[in-house]
Amino acid sequence: MERVARGRGARGRGARGRGGRAGRRAGRGHDGLVVGLLTQLLARFPPLAPQGPVVEVQQRVAEVEQPRAAFGGIPPYLDMMGQMQRIGTMFFEGGVGPEETHAWHPRLEWNFRSIRCPLEYQVELAVHHLNGDAHL
Repeated sequence: MERVARGRGARGRGARGRGGRAGRRAGRGHDGLVVGLLTQLLARFPPLAPQGPVVEVQQRVAEVEQPRAAFGGIPPYLDMMGQMQRIGTMFFEGGVGPEETHAWHPRLEWNFRSIRCPLEYQVELAVHHLNGDAHL
């Protein structure tokens, strides 16, 4: 019985493309074309940014996000403001006589010492505790 190839020509079942040396030569040319196209594509993309500054910024962000109190630094300003409110620091409403100031000022300084408020924050926190005409 004689075999007759059906639908695939003379190559036989499952054969694809060029076989033998002709297929290998065509593959090399195809590889060169692919490499050329990839090179052209890569040339269109902007160059990559150096990693140095990005790493520095990430390290700085990590340092800022860590609680400063953990390594003896200055506590955050908002923490100091919250502590001043918790201990009931009075607001200064103002007045024309020195008696009002002399009553409020020592109490404010006492509160700063009580919460160990850094000098850098004391002026801003004092201004925050001024009300009415005193704040103008």
